[in-house]
Amino acid sequence: MNEVQTIGKDIFLEQLAAVYDASGWFTGLKDALNGVTFEQAIWQANESSNSIWGNVRHLAYWSEFFLEKYKPGSVGEIVELENARTFDVLEQEKTEENWKKEVERLERAIEGWRNAMNENPGKLNEEDWTKLIAGYLLHTAYHIGQIVTIRKQQESWTASGL
Repeated sequence: MNEVQTIGKDIFLEQLAAVYDASGWFTGLKDALNGVTFEQAIWQANESSNSIWGNVRHLAYWSEFFLEKYKPGSVGEIVELENARTFDVLEQEKTEENWKKEVERLERAIEGWRNAMNENPGKLNEEDWTKLIAGYLLHTAYHIGQIVTIRKQQESWTASGL
């Protein structure tokens, strides 16, 4: 592994940790989801707004989608969906057990990214992976903000000293 690959991998893993594991300049995803109940996860301000669950499903989908392209076989077959459909949570899916599974799905995808980057940092030099991964991280941060905003609307958000 050359120096550029090491730097790229290290930056990506550092930013993934900032977006997912730890709150710093903004709330990390783990903190944004900490204590979210099933009822809070399915709540929508109105019919045209997304729920916390919808945002988590959307993040899990795109995390898996790009992970499978980065490291084929790590997720399995991904059905390509129109972006708006990636937020959909069907009524019959809405159970507390399925909510927990959705969060676990996202956690597996995040862990999959960590493993993929450690196993093949050289892939960053192929195609436009550096740009795609940077966009993926910004996209995740954007949806964390939406989750926090939904929690504020619900009055279920307690700032953790940020």
